Amino acid sequence: MGYDEIPLPVEDLINGNLYAVVCDSLIASDFVLANKKYQNLLVVTGTVSEENKEIAIAVTKGNSELVTLINDCLEKLEKNGKIAELKQKYNIL
Repeated sequence: MGYDEIPLPVEDLINGNLYAVVCDSLIASDFVLANKKYQNLLVVTGTVSEENKEIAIAVTKGNSELVTLINDCLEKLEKNGKIAELKQKYNIL
């Protein structure tokens, strides 16, 4: 599912319509820090390119089970080469 503006998926996350939101880490951090009503969100960061460009996945604070699941999944995808395969397929640096 795609959104045109960052507030829309974050609102869906707050309202319980999404489990997580994935976007650029700087955008996520700035957005959450600048908006008091989003202070209950946790920003988890990771890299997806050789240039160490970071992405962020925002989840509701306290949802440690989902954070662990996301981190484990990302680690598995990195180790088994799937991330590299997708980056090559979609011409991502």
